[in-house]
Amino acid sequence: MEVGKPQVIAGLIVAVVALGLGWALARATSSQGDLESIAQAPSSSLSTDLSTLEGAPGDPIQVRGSTYESPVTMVDVTLGEIVDPAPEISDEVFPGEGNRYVVGKFTISNVGEKPYESCNTLNMSVVSGDGQQFEGADASIQTGYQGFVLDCHILPGDSRSGYVLFEIPGDAQIAQVQFNAGEHNDSETATWVLPSEESS
Repeated sequence: MEVGKPQVIAGLIVAVVALGLGWALARATSSQGDLESIAQAPSSSLSTDLSTLEGAPGDPIQVRGSTYESPVTMVDVTLGEIVDPAPEISDEVFPGEGNRYVVGKFTISNVGEKPYESCNTLNMSVVSGDGQQFEGADASIQTGYQGFVLDCHILPGDSRSGYVLFEIPGDAQIAQVQFNAGEHNDSETATWVLPSEESS
């Protein structure tokens, strides 16, 4: 009986090692299967929500916006009419030499649960084909188009529309129009991509 003990112990060791190897193999097979499932997953399942923040003129884009004084809420923003070049109504106020005025109409609809108070035209901009960015200004003074009230207060369910003025180089082509929904880090930016001259 004493002679058989080493054989029993050896048998137990072999069984434990075999069990461990089987578990490791099963883990490796499972991990490989997970990797293959991810690799074969359709691209849409791996995409982010950032694609929803871009559209074409006329498309409403929903973004999250807030200021440092107001809570976060959701707004639908639509870029409507674009007047390029915009007319000048004053002999005293006109674009700089070699520049032109462009105005764009924005409609902001509060689809959230809190008031929205960020209609600052500096949050609206155009981007030229060579990457230059030009901030907006009140369109009422220079062009006569009705602009936004700076201290707007849009309640849930309400909307406001207004024109924003952009002064850009005379030969610049507008590639994008952007609307930043607020000053806070939680705010998002809507981008409308304009067709190029080649494709139009």
